[in-house]
Amino acid sequence: FQDQQHGKGTFYFSNNNRYEGLWFRDYQQGSGTMYYHNGDCYIGNWKEDKRNGYGTYNYAEGASYQGEWLNDEKSGKGKFKWNDGSWYDGMWLNNQRNGKGTYNYADGDIYTGEWMDDIQHGKGCYKFHNGDIYEGEYVQGERTGNGTFTFFNGNKYTGEFLNGEQHGKGKFTWHNGASYDGMWKS
Repeated sequence: FQDQQHGKGTFYFSNNNRYEGLWFRDYQQGSGTMYYHNGDCYIGNWKEDKRNGYGTYNYAEGASYQGEWLNDEKSGKGKFKWNDGSWYDGMWLNNQRNGKGTYNYADGDIYTGEWMDDIQHGKGCYKFHNGDIYEGEYVQGERTGNGTFTFFNGNKYTGEFLNGEQHGKGKFTWHNGASYDGMWKS
């Protein structure tokens, strides 16, 4: 271990970042805290100078991520809180929402379901703050495929959707009991 940082210590980088924690053979390794010159801070696990394992990243503007990391990217289970009050709790891959998770929007809407490349994709349930609910399939962030849209006033549509609109075979039932079962075009 000659001429290598090894053990616990503080390192001051030339760009005014500061790392306090464990070192192993010149690498940030194990647990430690990085204070970034812009006000960001990461507290957690490291492997060969990269955030790896569990940790918390606090952004200077008020956002935060608490969860799993892999090679400096959010990967695994974690919760991200934006500074506008919205948050996502679920699976991540390569810094993007991927897999199952819940996103609470700042306006009160809630989406729980599948994500791919940071976009709603797969099966999910979207609850609007006005009381409307959509349960069904998404493709690239749009209601596309089969689903049910229940309106806050008691109306309900069950059937096919295309790009967020009723399109294809479906049944619409009004709150007074009247219904239409047939083809739709957006």
